[in-house]
Amino acid sequence: MAAIPERIGKYKIISQLATGGMGAVYKAQHPTLQQELVIKKLTMLDSSHVRERFRREAQIMFNFKSDYIVDVYDHFREGKAYHIVQEYIDGISLEDLIERERYLPEHIALRIMLYAARALKYAHSRNVVHRDIKPGNILISRRGTVKLVDFGIASIRDRINDEDLTQIGMTLGTPSYMAPEQFTSSRDVDKRADIYSLGVMLYEMLTGKKPFPGTKLPETYQRIIKGKYRNPRRINPNISRFSLRLLKKTMQPKLRRRYRDMQQVIRRLERHLRIKPVIGVPFESADMLADFVAGKRTWPRNARVRIGQAAGIAAAALLLIWGSSGILRLGYHQRLLQPGLYGSVSLQLQSAMDPQELSRLPIDARLTSEQFPALQYDLPLRRPLRNLAPIQQLPPLLRPDALPNSLVTLPRYIRSGRYRLELQVGSQQYHQLVYVHARERQFPEPRRQNQNHFVIEHASPAPRPLRISSVIRDQLSGTNITPLARVEALHGGRFQSVESLTANQQLLSGEEIHFRISRAGYYSQELQVSSRPGETELELRSALVPRSGQITIATTDSRTSLRINNSRSYIQGGMNPRDMRIPPLDPDQPITLQLPPGRYTLQSVRGFRQGNELGINLTSDQHRYFLIEFLSDEDIFTLSEIQEGELP
Repeated sequence: MAAIPERIGKYKIISQLATGGMGAVYKAQHPTLQQELVIKKLTMLDSSHVRERFRREAQIMFNFKSDYIVDVYDHFREGKAYHIVQEYIDGISLEDLIERERYLPEHIALRIMLYAARALKYAHSRNVVHRDIKPGNILISRRGTVKLVDFGIASIRDRINDEDLTQIGMTLGTPSYMAPEQFTSSRDVDKRADIYSLGVMLYEMLTGKKPFPGTKLPETYQRIIKGKYRNPRRINPNISRFSLRLLKKTMQPKLRRRYRDMQQVIRRLERHLRIKPVIGVPFESADMLADFVAGKRTWPRNARVRIGQAAGIAAAALLLIWGSSGILRLGYHQRLLQPGLYGSVSLQLQSAMDPQELSRLPIDARLTSEQFPALQYDLPLRRPLRNLAPIQQLPPLLRPDALPNSLVTLPRYIRSGRYRLELQVGSQQYHQLVYVHARERQFPEPRRQNQNHFVIEHASPAPRPLRISSVIRDQLSGTNITPLARVEALHGGRFQSVESLTANQQLLSGEEIHFRISRAGYYSQELQVSSRPGETELELRSALVPRSGQITIATTDSRTSLRINNSRSYIQGGMNPRDMRIPPLDPDQPITLQLPPGRYTLQSVRGFRQGNELGINLTSDQHRYFLIEFLSDEDIFTLSEIQEGELP
């Protein structure tokens, strides 16, 4: 496999999107505009016809300026290879979308057809016939825009040099999508060949099948010229009469019975979809298509619903009332509305561990679409359910006590397709590629075993030595006091240093450990921590409360009061610090306040008059005494520190 170049011309290569015998396609970035682009590289140089078609594709698309056609910005040669630089569409091709969905809802398919028809009308107005209309050449962005690509075999009706590239009797195109006249001579076809191919593409969107799927060209050709294909309603009974008539008219094998030009197709589609073109809004249904590409379902306001569909919508309305219990969120309405597109998926986690212990582990399960990674579904695991109203509708695995050592998910209806199942149980991860079948094919004969029920066996990891790290802080100030803190664990009936226990590998994961944390000047703390099986590291985070000190205040005048740090309140010390109001001072009874250690400013106050301030540094377990004294002869009051025996 050839190495991916770092640059092509001035463009930085990000990744390779595709490769083949004629060349490769790269995702690139513009050097100054930081715009993502696509570079098509042609390396098949031994054919002058191929080189000329590649150049002419660039020329045709370079001159096009349509919202419905991918823009081309550059064409150049580097070394022996030729390159086309064109617009990058962040989204999905119609071919991949059909593969993901199996077939498309009619209101989506008709809108995609409308925008493809507008693209072809623009090309036809410039005398260009595409000649290779197929789902692989239709791109749908995440924003809901639809664009036509690949004019590599397009013909220009008013240019004589087209004869040099397409000779009489030469056949170009993809056989399953080609009009009958295109098999005779691709050079002589007109815009009605594109109309025919557009009809074939609509058939595939509505049924998920090609109308002429033969692998042998002669057999395919015979079916095409006779116009014999399977009635699409036998594949998808929900196809409307409008779409049947549209298919019949666009896929007429006889030219004179086909639509004459693309405007006739556009007019019919716009009338049926009730879309009125608005200048400056090329994609009227962009939001609807964007939601569909992202995996959401948006139904048109003017959808014409048959009686059978109306019954399904009535059932969905009943489920909406029931939706408060989570049933609607799990997609149960899709079982009624779209059983051909959705299937119920369930996950079972089996383990030898006790279910309660297992449920305490961090468990995360999800399904991610392989075709469209943005499409994800969470799968919450829980113990088998009790007292659920529709218990008779649940599979046996969800019924009470059915799986004593398992966790299960409620069945959830999701779109069929390939998914990546990712499950994390504690520190262990499981990855599995699965295919979710639509409900119509979920229970195949003869055993009728649910193909969408996935079982993961989880083995409890063996106990492993734990490494303990700790971060200890002062609860009041937030200061890190780890270096001077002592962390011990209960082992063998006594508390021992964590450092010695971990050095001797005596603390193992999966066990409940009793810790004691202490430091001089702080209240000690004990706590129990459960470690998870398989863990190797445990970080212990805790906060210690500093041991408090005390101050006792006495006064000789009942009209005096105390302020601490210029406030009428203070933080009361002890194991449970809290804010408290400073009580009134009483000459007959000194007050004692319990304060955390620290720096404080004490101040006496009498009415509106403020006395002197006294700064103190209180330490743990310290008790200090103060007196507020009023000297009436001098009309002053003072705050001073005294000894315990000097209290009045």
